[in-house]
Amino acid sequence: MDDHEIWLFNDSTAVIDRERAIQDEEEENAARASQSCMDIAAETPAIPARESRSLEAAGTSKAPRKAYTIARKLEVIDFVRKNSVHSAAKKYNLDRNTIRPWVDNEKQLRITDYGTIFAADETAVFLDPTYGKCIDQKGAKEVIVVSTGHEKSRITVMLTATSDGRKCLPYVLLPRKRPDKKIVEKFEGKLNLAWSGRAWFNDEWTAQYLEATIGPKMFSNRLLVWDSFRCHVSAQTKATLKQLGLHTAVSKKLSAQ
Repeated sequence: MDDHEIWLFNDSTAVIDRERAIQDEEEENAARASQSCMDIAAETPAIPARESRSLEAAGTSKAPRKAYTIARKLEVIDFVRKNSVHSAAKKYNLDRNTIRPWVDNEKQLRITDYGTIFAADETAVFLDPTYGKCIDQKGAKEVIVVSTGHEKSRITVMLTATSDGRKCLPYVLLPRKRPDKKIVEKFEGKLNLAWSGRAWFNDEWTAQYLEATIGPKMFSNRLLVWDSFRCHVSAQTKATLKQLGLHTAVSKKLSAQ
């Protein structure tokens, strides 16, 4: 090998060694960077999948619309009446285009702003519900039906409850006019006993039920939901409802009576 070839060989070897050194340095730097990322990931608390999806969607989806109660809307409307829509939007952090429809529909909002909603229904309770059934030995030729003779005797109970789960005292219509002392003592504070002398409601006893169970209006509007039995929609009952400040919603399903 002459001097020229030796020089070329040495020069090529130096280039290869330099490239290997650069490659080793790059691999070492990459390994250090990877280890640093792993250390950072180990120190960072994991984000729950649900929160992660929420964060990913935050930049693309619109913010959810807020729901406001009727009481809240009326509060804003009252503030608008005393000030302005601009002032209300600034105070309650609302858009003016959100407030304006509330002001336009104020009357409807106030009508439907019921503090209490009652549901009422009357039902017959038979005192001797045998219905002609009895038990006897199999194969008996004659079966005696045991009866007290009061199969048709009944009372009427008006059941009332409110939308928040409160149960009012049952209003019991008794088919006798003279109060029974023992019955009064036994059910005092448990039932509202009406000694009407009849087995079903009429206008007079419907009015007494409304006054005894629901009573006069105090502060908020109230709604009574019941069926279309004739004494529920009569003129006398409507007058009583107006006197008590009570709104009604009549079920479309007709009563059996």
